[in-house]
Amino acid sequence: MVTNQEAFKKYAEELKSKTKPQDKPNSDKKTYTEFSGDIPADVDYKTWERLYYVNKVVYPTKRSDTDYVNLRYTPEVNDGFIDNKIGVVKWPNPVGVIKAIKDVTQNDKWYYVKLDPTVDAEDDYAWVSSKYVSLSKYAKFA
Repeated sequence: MVTNQEAFKKYAEELKSKTKPQDKPNSDKKTYTEFSGDIPADVDYKTWERLYYVNKVVYPTKRSDTDYVNLRYTPEVNDGFIDNKIGVVKWPNPVGVIKAIKDVTQNDKWYYVKLDPTVDAEDDYAWVSSKYVSLSKYAKFA
């Protein structure tokens, strides 16, 4: 199985072979890595966000009212007609590794996660709301 990083490298090499070579490399230009906090001027935010978050482990966020995250089949909250909940992960246990990001609305983002082996759920993958998870095991929000 090819990882996202390997596929991205292969795609980048294909793009390089299709573009014209430059006369002289620009040594003044700042280089960016996937761990950089700066967004390059030639990259849109969503592309940078995917480079930063995909393949990172997420944890439930400790809040004043909750200390767990619901795992779901689809990137939406139960509306009374559908019950898409497949499990729960309590803080501070890891949820899993982010594999994709879906922006439902401007303020509503969901992560498609490959679940950690310790998670007891009906499936190996699930959707989690970005509002209730973080990249830090000990992140706390009010």
